Amino acid sequence: ISILWCSDIDLFNEYEYQLLLAMRKYVDQDFTHDDLTDGILSFVWNLSDSTILIPLLLKADYAKSLIEWINTCQTKFRDDKQIALLSILLNMIRHDEGIDQFRSLNTLNAIQHVPIESSQLLQRTMIYILLTDVNQIKLESIQILNMLVQLIIDAANSANHRYDGSHICEPLTVLTKLFYNDEILIDILNKLKIQSILTPHSFIELFISLLIKFYENLSVDRSALENFTCTLILNILWLISFHQEYYHIIYNNEQLMNIIKSAANNEKNFIDTFMPRTMKNIQQAAIEILENYHEKF
Repeated sequence: ISILWCSDIDLFNEYEYQLLLAMRKYVDQDFTHDDLTDGILSFVWNLSDSTILIPLLLKADYAKSLIEWINTCQTKFRDDKQIALLSILLNMIRHDEGIDQFRSLNTLNAIQHVPIESSQLLQRTMIYILLTDVNQIKLESIQILNMLVQLIIDAANSANHRYDGSHICEPLTVLTKLFYNDEILIDILNKLKIQSILTPHSFIELFISLLIKFYENLSVDRSALENFTCTLILNILWLISFHQEYYHIIYNNEQLMNIIKSAANNEKNFIDTFMPRTMKNIQQAAIEILENYHEKF
């Protein structure tokens, strides 16, 4: 099934909502590993990629069913489909309403039922970070951080900004959440060990190059994931801008500062179709970067 892009939840009428209910109920009762269940999982995975549609999936009670599917994944699904469950969960908790529901469903215990492989280990940690209060996050493994940043790099180098089923905004969402904990931000930048060649300077330059690439095409006509990626990167740069030791990396980049000033003045015609309650929107993040550098806009 190809990537589904949807920009308006109103495109789904009552008939299509009932179809979503029917698909969920079919998977609920199926334990035969049949092709239809596999197809439904793939479809829901693609559907959940559009953050604007998460409230629709929650309304159709997919949160509770997804936890049940995860609890029984080793008997209910083929091995190659078990990773889809964590991917759907990750997509759904990019939305605040998804976070609220899955926090109430003992999700962190449920994901222990998914067999541990390298990719699932990263997904589990990403889920833990997104479901945990920012001040209570404990990031003890540099290996996980390495994997997270490598996923960002691999997705950045891909033509469609995806790698191993993940859009670049997925690991960026997790990294942004981590950076909202200033102790973790400092720890990551001071103890960066992602490959031998990635320094704090080159790490920040990675975000700058990504913003330059994505901001050029920012518009209401682009995929919401592309626009959300700009939001995430500007939040990351805003959080870094509080630290004087990295001042020159951001402030001395003329192309970047022009983008930040453009965003602060809202020169681009864009809309934040979804904005996590813990983050700044594009214009707010840009304005606060300029204020940190005492720049006019």
